[in-house]
Amino acid sequence: MTDFYIFRHGDTIESGNLLIKILGRKRDSHELPILPKGLPALKKIGVYLKNISTDANFCSPYLRCMESAKIVSDITKNKYIPDERICEFDNNGEKFTSFNKRVGDFLNEIDNNNYSAVSICTHGAVIAAIKHLKTNGRFFIFQGLDYPTPGNLVVIKNGKIEVLDFNK
Repeated sequence: MTDFYIFRHGDTIESGNLLIKILGRKRDSHELPILPKGLPALKKIGVYLKNISTDANFCSPYLRCMESAKIVSDITKNKYIPDERICEFDNNGEKFTSFNKRVGDFLNEIDNNNYSAVSICTHGAVIAAIKHLKTNGRFFIFQGLDYPTPGNLVVIKNGKIEVLDFNK
């Protein structure tokens, strides 16, 4: 069984906006950068992950995830591979069933490769999907907001979830 180390991208100007979480964005957010206030937590995540052996490391190709993964990668020396299947859920144009399938396909590939551990930098809804798919085998739309704020590391081992807060 694969161990997962999942962190959300660093803080952006939209990270704490509840309306955006519920209603979705009115504009494209692919190029939304992280803010300096998110850097300390990402560096702490990098220090923590430096001592974790992973077989593969993935990130969303959105700028905020690429920037966040680079900060962690500079510390861990692990290369993060961009993967479109772990892009943010676009609740203004993507059907939930399509989102659920693409995250499921990503997880199936990880399972098929028999990785012992992976690290993933992605978005909130993807984290929620991975948590529920790996622990319950199902993910429902109402669980889509079940993810931590930036600066937390979600660890999934043997079907159990632990959230480590690096914002302190």
